[in-house]
Formats: sequence, C-alpha cells, structure tokens
Amino acid sequence: MVNLIALIRFQGLYLFLSVYTCYLAHNNLFSHKFVISNKVYHLINKIFHMRAIEIFTKILKNSFLIILLWSLWISAEYWVFGSCSYMRVHDNAESMYTYGVVVSRIYSTHGPSAWIPDIASGIDHYIIGISNYFTYDFPLFALLPNWLVYSFVMFLQRFLATYFTYRLCRDFLKFNKYSAILAGIFWSLGTWSTNDWTFYNGLGLPLIPLYLYLLEICLKKSGWKRYVLASVVGLLLSYNSLFALFTPFFIVGSFIWLWVIRRHTFKLLFPVFLFFGLFSLCFEVSDLHATFLNAPFSGRVERGVMSYPISKAVMVCFNGIAKYFQTYLILWIITFIGLCITRFKDKLLLRLVGTTIGVVLISRILWFISVTNRETLGVLSVVNFSDFILIATFIPSVSAAYLIECISFSGKVLSIE
Repeated sequence: MVNLIALIRFQGLYLFLSVYTCYLAHNNLFSHKFVISNKVYHLINKIFHMRAIEIFTKILKNSFLIILLWSLWISAEYWVFGSCSYMRVHDNAESMYTYGVVVSRIYSTHGPSAWIPDIASGIDHYIIGISNYFTYDFPLFALLPNWLVYSFVMFLQRFLATYFTYRLCRDFLKFNKYSAILAGIFWSLGTWSTNDWTFYNGLGLPLIPLYLYLLEICLKKSGWKRYVLASVVGLLLSYNSLFALFTPFFIVGSFIWLWVIRRHTFKLLFPVFLFFGLFSLCFEVSDLHATFLNAPFSGRVERGVMSYPISKAVMVCFNGIAKYFQTYLILWIITFIGLCITRFKDKLLLRLVGTTIGVVLISRILWFISVTNRETLGVLSVVNFSDFILIATFIPSVSAAYLIECISFSGKVLSIE
C-alpha cells in the first residue's frame, strides 16, 4: 500500500513533466538542439487531442492552479481514503496525532489545562515539549472528524510548501515560472520516500520557504519596519514549530541561506536576526523551562551517558552522509547535469551546491564531536546536532529546478546573477 502511494505520487510528477513537454512541443518552443521528430510530434497530437492540449495550456498558464491541483493530488491518499488511509506510526500516530486528539478532548471538557490526565497516569502538558504545536493551538480536532483534520493538515503542508517555494524562487531568485513551480514540486515531495511529512513536521519543516520568503521581505524594508516585521516572523515561527526539533536549526540555516547564497551583508542580517531569534522563543518559553527542568531525567540522557567508540562514530557519520545523498539522489543527478551544462561557471548554482555540501559535512562533524564527548556535554548530550542539516534538505529542490534556468530555448546558458 505504501509503495503504491509512492508510485502514484511520482506518476503525478511524471505527468506534469510530460504535459509540460507536450506544451512546449505544441507551441514550437524547442530550439534546433531540442527538436523532436515529426512522428513523435504527431503521436503526441494523437494521444492528446487538440482540445486536451488547449485545456492543459490554460492550466499551465495559471501557476496557482497548477500548485493547487498538485497539492490535492499528492495529498489525495488522505482525503480520498479517509479513515482507511495510511498513517505512519513512528513519531506520528503514536505521538503527535494522538496528543492532538487527547488534548482537544481535554480542552473541550475541562478548558485549557497544564495537566493531561488521559496519557499514561497523567503527565505535565509542558513536559511533552509540544504545547505550542500547530494542532494544539487550533481546535480542529474538536470541530472536525479526526481523519479530516489529518487530511487537511497534510494538504496544507504540501500546498504551502509548493506555493512559497514557487514565490521564493520567482520573486527573489528570478526563476522563470515553470522552473519555480518545479522547485515547489520537488520540495513538496518531502524526503522523496514513504517516510514523508506528517504531524511530526507540522508547519515547521514544510514551511522553510515561507519563512525564508518573509525574511527576504524583511530585508527589503527600511528603518523600524524591518525589525517589526522580523519580530512578527519570529512570532509566527515560534507559534508553528518546535524548539527542540526545528527552531534553532532553522535560524542558523536561514542565516546561511541569506548570507552565503543570497549574499546579504552580515551588517544587514545581524540586527534582523537578533529580533527574529528573540521573538522566535516567545511562545516556547514554557517549553524551554520544562525542557531544562526535565532533561536531566530523560531516558535519552541515560542511554547517552557513555560516548560512542570513535570507530563506531566514524562509521555512523559516513553512513549519515551517504544516506543524505541517497535520499536526494534524483535531485543531485539533475543538479549535476546543470553543473555540466554551465561548465561549473554559474555562480548561483555553485553557491547552492557548495553551501549544501558544506552544511551536510559540518552538521555531521558536530554530531561526531557530540557523540564522542557525551560525558562532558551533560544535558546537551541529548541534542541531535545532525539536525543542522535541515536547510540542506531544501536547497537541492532549488538547485535541481535551476536546470531549466540553465537551458534557454536558443541553447544558451541563462544567467540570473
């Protein structure tokens, strides 16, 4: 069932690329280097009736409609199959989703409470560390059937991820319309596996392009407006994400994106990130307090008292790097084609690739240092430093879609520098 769902999703991506190819062929947009034979062209016309081509053309001219239809398609397994749809258990059905159902019932019967009597023998609401998670701030579970809430969140994640990747690439990286849409499609596929975005990710990881887009807008403002907007973006991030799993890692990653890839000056970024970082903690103060109080008693600390042997840490470190490139192999192959086409001379593409590789390596080095020195780290031994890789999960979607920018229909290399 899970493999079938993954196959359907990639068939949807294949359909989009096929229709886009037909659209180009129908409108004679290929150059002499990309001309297809008359037989193939006539075959396309037979398969896709002229009326169908016109419909596809209208759809392809409407970016919002493409994104909406794509988001509905890749989340269809949830709202079509409803309560019978597949739901990942790990870090989802046995935690985030269950907490949402339980807490909504407590709110509806007892009102807001710091105590959850229905989990285990009763636990502190803040000890979970997710008291400000998206599903707890919005009483969706109290208003809608549980399966419909899950379906809605799955759709919302993918729609916002696709749309704001499109907007980020279109407005600030100056991609053409279709390459920007393709970047959004690549990112909406999440981990490119059945271990996809769930309640565990909430409106944190899928919305990386949204927060980057808003930060770009902040930097375009002047004076006090810039810092007020940065504070609002920080509040939004705090409200919709988890500090222990996302917030600090994204703050570092977004700074790298804006400083290294977008080439904003440190002088411009520092005060903006000061306000952004401080306000990103506002809704999570109680979580932070509970974390520092309870972390010393965590089972993860008990399991991590002893350091990894260096030989094992090295092996796990290399396995982690290999797993990352294996997960995003398709995107990296496409990116490599773009590098070859540009003869490794396009500065933006080189920054995208170099930054990604650098982040991956540094995050694994930090992890290696942490697991080989756990006795001296204390409570920090439970921090998964490899999560600094977060921004490196987003960048390949952009660099792969940049391939279209690297190929003009006259056969020349486009430069958006």
